[in-house]
Amino acid sequence: MGTNFISDLRPGLCSNTICVRVSRLWEYRGKNHEDQIKHLDRVLIDEKGDSIYAEVPDDILSKFQPILNEGQIISIRRITVDRAKAIYRAVDNPLMIRLNQYTEIAEPKDPALDFPKYTFSLTPISELNQYIGNQGAFLVVIGKITAVSNAATLETSTGTIKLRRIIHLVDHNENMIELSLFGPRAQEFDGDTVYKVGRKSHVIAIFVGTSMKQYKGSPPFLSGTAACRWYVNENDVTEIRDIYKRLPIQAEPVKKLHLKNHEEIQRQIETKSLLELREINPFDHAGLKFECTAIIIQVAQNQYWCYPACTACGSRSIFDGGKYHCSKDGCTGTSIEHRYKVCLIASDTTWQLQFMLFQDRAMQLIGKSAEKLLTTYRKSDTPPEISALVGQKFTFIVRVLPEKKLIAHDPMFEVLNIKKIFGKQFQIPNVKIERKPASSTTSTSEEHNLPPLVPICPKAGENKSTSSSSHQIYNIDDSQIELTGYYPTKLIYHSLISPNVLTNSSNDRVAGSPSPQGRVVS
Repeated sequence: MGTNFISDLRPGLCSNTICVRVSRLWEYRGKNHEDQIKHLDRVLIDEKGDSIYAEVPDDILSKFQPILNEGQIISIRRITVDRAKAIYRAVDNPLMIRLNQYTEIAEPKDPALDFPKYTFSLTPISELNQYIGNQGAFLVVIGKITAVSNAATLETSTGTIKLRRIIHLVDHNENMIELSLFGPRAQEFDGDTVYKVGRKSHVIAIFVGTSMKQYKGSPPFLSGTAACRWYVNENDVTEIRDIYKRLPIQAEPVKKLHLKNHEEIQRQIETKSLLELREINPFDHAGLKFECTAIIIQVAQNQYWCYPACTACGSRSIFDGGKYHCSKDGCTGTSIEHRYKVCLIASDTTWQLQFMLFQDRAMQLIGKSAEKLLTTYRKSDTPPEISALVGQKFTFIVRVLPEKKLIAHDPMFEVLNIKKIFGKQFQIPNVKIERKPASSTTSTSEEHNLPPLVPICPKAGENKSTSSSSHQIYNIDDSQIELTGYYPTKLIYHSLISPNVLTNSSNDRVAGSPSPQGRVVS
């Protein structure tokens, strides 16, 4: 069999040999980087500069993982060529390669000296926002590093602890994006050296395998996880040299950012009773976290426990015109998955409040996906898996929810993390909720003791020829009335009387004036 290039590949079994360089290599373990490897991922590039994504399944990892190294040139044959994945594509190629138990890998004889090492399809920093929530492909960005943080531990939405490091990237037009490296990538990035070199020199970097994210109430950012790699001040990368040439000789020092560790943040979270949480409002306490311990006493009535969520960004989707549309501005997603939004009423010995469990927290307690429950129950039902939470005692980390309509007596809280699960309780707290009516500056009893109000009408213009005891009646047009109060039956509180309408005599009218529409009595 002959030697092919990547551009010669077609879907199906391929026995021909292709000569490629392993440009990038990473392990995919899912959301938790401590889980077992699910597959080994690679980006391959051939002599012509074409690239393709390749995957090593977990059942043959032991055969190929020891002989595959980043940067090496290999000859590979007996592969399976498939259509590329629909999401998180590493390169712009409609096809992908899967290795199998029959695949053969060898070192080629006399590979080209100028064999390409990198493959990039750069996205300008100024255009990144349009990719928020887009799962179609990984993004590649280039910029000057202006700030770098330490690697600090944080607690994720699933309750796991992982590392995070922040990097600020700026382009030649001073557009800035924040990049967050997570897990092993945060540890592998040499922030200390970048900071040291960046005190005197420019630091230019290309980051590959990133995606744009945005959490509710936070600015958008680039996320770098398992697939992320970087090339910092690499002289053999044309794109880095081009950026470097456009920068001034004098470099602005790289700043050092400090990220608080999970332990530091936990120490700053206040513990409050539910009665104390009742005083929290979304204006003064937005984003602040609080700890509370309570027992679930009821599943909120007349509320659906799930909603159709856009698979691209997680926002609510609306069914219209025969298909779903994402309600978030700028998102064009039309595919959905049902996610949890479970409203629970919890109580301690002081008060009772509503707590909202969204997707990850609800999954943690219920143990099944919303899609799974929908195969048996309707959204208007209360599945027993959710009812089983009643009577359970928890310690929650919460934050106040910004309600669109502030009409509720008490604030509602989102459960961010479940710190402790106590289990089923035999006694449910019974808190008597007494709500006082809205206060007024004058009580009803005081009003009854006051003398009756005496209406005082507006004073009409005095006519010296008439006595002070006489009444004057003016007929006026609607257009002459300036309303200053309630006017259901043309009751007039104030009038604008034009001198062209009235003469010295109250009974004389100017010719051609409109017919009477109302009157003012003084």
